[in-house]
Amino acid sequence: MMEVQASFPYEYGWNHKGVQSKGSDWHGWAISSAYDQISSKIEAAVNTGEFTTILKTSGAKITQGSFKFDKSGDTEQYKHWVSNGNNFLVVVRNLRIKPGTDGTKTKAPAFGARSWEAWCVMLADVEIWGFPAPAGI
Repeated sequence: MMEVQASFPYEYGWNHKGVQSKGSDWHGWAISSAYDQISSKIEAAVNTGEFTTILKTSGAKITQGSFKFDKSGDTEQYKHWVSNGNNFLVVVRNLRIKPGTDGTKTKAPAFGARSWEAWCVMLADVEIWGFPAPAGI
């Protein structure tokens, strides 16, 4: 049965600068925006082989193998591929804003365009899915 073989927290500094405020509930929009950015960064690391560096610094026991990134979070569709020994699926879950790290600033100059900035530190859980090694290995 496929299960989480390793899990570790991942921190990501997020910010946005624009001319339009996202309103008082900008946090939901920020999480969605950051998920796309984090997913792209993790997927690029997986595709270029840099993910093993992330794994080594995370303290995960899995440090090598073939990795695929799954943005959908539907681990079942990769079950056959993962069942091939040293193949692992990478999933990002539970994205949230680190408490006390969020803020916004609006500038409305007398002349020129208004600007709006938002920032925070995002926390996510990165999971490595695979099949357990057979007993005795």
